[in-house]
Amino acid sequence: MAEFALRMATWPSTLPAWSAGHISKGTEYMLKSPSVARAARLLALSVSSSTPGGHSPLVNPTDWGVAMRRLTRLEVHETQTQALGLDPSALDLTSVECIAAALRRAAGILCPCPPKTLVSSVVQALQHLAESPSDLREDY
Repeated sequence: MAEFALRMATWPSTLPAWSAGHISKGTEYMLKSPSVARAARLLALSVSSSTPGGHSPLVNPTDWGVAMRRLTRLEVHETQTQALGLDPSALDLTSVECIAAALRRAAGILCPCPPKTLVSSVVQALQHLAESPSDLREDY
């Protein structure tokens, strides 16, 4: 999806050929996840403003000099627990301490807003990482 979002933000005319007939699925994802589309656009604008002529080089991932790989669930738990300023060797991302840190971080970004908005944003971010997503919502 990252490449789809970047192509959509930089050179949308390449999407039909590149997506091999899955353009509607990618577009549907972008509509459901507008933050991904916004992040891709921000990255495209940032890079294009720093290049001569303002042309964004993001349309060909092989030219980016960056390798992408799928992270394991454990790697996501470790990196994000550390990003919250907590010890990944002692805590899991779905621990009470990490949930509290995630809520504080969400509050710093989203407030003023109702508490339900904070809880929903954290639960939504963690739902695919929890052993049992329904337990996550019930507990918090």
